[in-house]
Amino acid sequence: MNIRWILQKDVFDDDDFSKLITSLEKAEIKHEVVGANAYLIMNSTKEECVVSYGSLNQASNLIRTKPNWIPGAYYNNAAYRCEQYYPFLGDLIVNGHYRMLPFGELLRCQSQIYQEFGVGDELFVRPSTGGKCFSGTLLNFDDYQNYIEILKDGGIGPAELVVVSSPKRILKEWRFVIVDGKVVTGSQYMDCGKVSVSSGVDPAAKDVAIKAAKRYSPDKAWTVDVCSTPNDEYKVLEIGCFSCSALYACDADIVVESVSEVAYREWEDYMESICPDLEYDRY
Repeated sequence: MNIRWILQKDVFDDDDFSKLITSLEKAEIKHEVVGANAYLIMNSTKEECVVSYGSLNQASNLIRTKPNWIPGAYYNNAAYRCEQYYPFLGDLIVNGHYRMLPFGELLRCQSQIYQEFGVGDELFVRPSTGGKCFSGTLLNFDDYQNYIEILKDGGIGPAELVVVSSPKRILKEWRFVIVDGKVVTGSQYMDCGKVSVSSGVDPAAKDVAIKAAKRYSPDKAWTVDVCSTPNDEYKVLEIGCFSCSALYACDADIVVESVSEVAYREWEDYMESICPDLEYDRY
């Protein structure tokens, strides 16, 4: 298969990264391990089937600078914003009762927000963007104004959308990889707030991931995080782009095979659109 993976080092856990490389070698798929932004100096004038795996910065820069790499990075940035996917996944999302508002309104609406969402003087705030301009966090009423001022000083613009909701107690967390609309593999990565990586997944968590994949499709390859709660509920925490998501104990062989297949089909479709008379050997 005429495909190449570009993998950025020093982004993910070394063991998980090594498993991915081992799977690429076993599948005899070309791959290059690069440092931050090293791909920028790679000369490329023709259309190539390339899959990027690394940081958000690498993915966004690659999409901008290497338009002839197909698919390049699975990072359809806008599709990972909460205002885009919450309406599709609504009842599946752990913070299903929420409000979205501009960051600049957080101070003005503090009292109303806590009246609606506060539990023990705490509420949950996160950015809508998947780029994590700040991390989702629990905010105490007394610390609220100081935290908002810190974020403002850090460059968060007043029009940046944020999500506010009631705090939720989370038990276990799993990450599932979705390729071409199907859940292909998954891994547990947290247990009661502590890192706990395991290849075993709860069938109920996987069922939620399957439902999410049927309702929404931001990319040909992406991830969905599912959690369990003390109420025996299984809910979507958030979704993420494949090219920038840790794989934990997901089956690397399955990831390499499924993502490479869908990437190559995407490249074939693109080439067919610009050169309809040409045929391409898949192997």
